[in-house]
Amino acid sequence: LRKRNEYLAWITELEYVRLGTPKPNMVIYLKVPPKIASKLTNLKAQRTYIKTKKDIAEKDIKHQVSASEMYSRLARKHKEWLIIECVDKKGALLPIATVHKNIVQSICSKIPKLCHPKSKAL
Repeated sequence: LRKRNEYLAWITELEYVRLGTPKPNMVIYLKVPPKIASKLTNLKAQRTYIKTKKDIAEKDIKHQVSASEMYSRLARKHKEWLIIECVDKKGALLPIATVHKNIVQSICSKIPKLCHPKSKAL
């Protein structure tokens, strides 16, 4: 955990200080469990830049689990991150319309003026 925190501090300093990349004021994390994400990847069309259905990261379920845990940790740590659950309590993928509604509701709770009835932002 210490090494991960050191890496995150290094990458944050590199990206936002040295390179001057603007910090996002909102990050929307569409949370899909790794096993479901892997199944969805299997549905993708063949890509021209690789010879297999999945790339190296997509093939490694341990990597997928680790990445999912890291994103969840980052989302809990940073107030600008919104976590949007994309599966129901039974583990089934939510319909796109439901995920969209949840995204809009989360944004509206963070930035109410965007969702004012006269606003055309959303």
